Amino acid sequence: MSRNDNLPGMVRHAMRMMVGTLASRVLGLVREMLTAALFGATRQLDAFYVAYTLANLSRQLLAEGALSASFVPVFSRTLESKGKDSAENLAKQALSVLMLGGAFVVTVGIIFAPVLVGIMAPGFAAEERALAISLTRIMFPFLLFVSVGALAMGVLNSTGSFFVPAVAPAVSNLAYILFIVATMKDLTIWNLSAAVLIGGACHMILQWYWCGRMGLVLTPSMPKRKNEELKSMMYLFFPYAAGLSLNQVNPVIS
Repeated sequence: MSRNDNLPGMVRHAMRMMVGTLASRVLGLVREMLTAALFGATRQLDAFYVAYTLANLSRQLLAEGALSASFVPVFSRTLESKGKDSAENLAKQALSVLMLGGAFVVTVGIIFAPVLVGIMAPGFAAEERALAISLTRIMFPFLLFVSVGALAMGVLNSTGSFFVPAVAPAVSNLAYILFIVATMKDLTIWNLSAAVLIGGACHMILQWYWCGRMGLVLTPSMPKRKNEELKSMMYLFFPYAAGLSLNQVNPVIS
């Protein structure tokens, strides 16, 4: 089959990704406008954004950064050279490692939330600081949701399914908006944290479910020491994480 024969399929995939990305951008804008309209320029919202930035930074560093960069090439190579069953086993073992590592990072983030908030917002008053710490502790589990979602995204992209990963952020933003609207009568800053977690869960569930539809059921499996593909993934992960931390953390702190 020539390259020209693949062109219609490539255009179709590109259009689907464009639609998903555009929907995500539009709903993201609506989300920010709604949040600003309801809370305005308040200290509560400042505390929320500090907490959300910390949770989101961990997502960019670990879930959608180092994880995607280390998992996707190894998974794609395994899928091509050893077949679907071996690739699925790799994904299941990687999921177990990811969940354990993510739980550890979340626990550390919750424990050291006062330190992280102090670095991010050294000028906060005591009340703002206490609120930001509490919100950070509530939202840090967001990392687990988006990490599993990022793994599922890597699986889907490697198998040629691009639309669902592209539209998943739009679904996350829509879930956030709908939750805020549904709880508007009794809205507090805590609702925003709950909305972030619900959005992250929807982002994860959609892609996890679609992997199952594609015949790749992502359930945790005991990692095997002799799994060379898993070792390759781990060897790639840490250098990527170290490099991304320099690019992502320095601008935030400065």
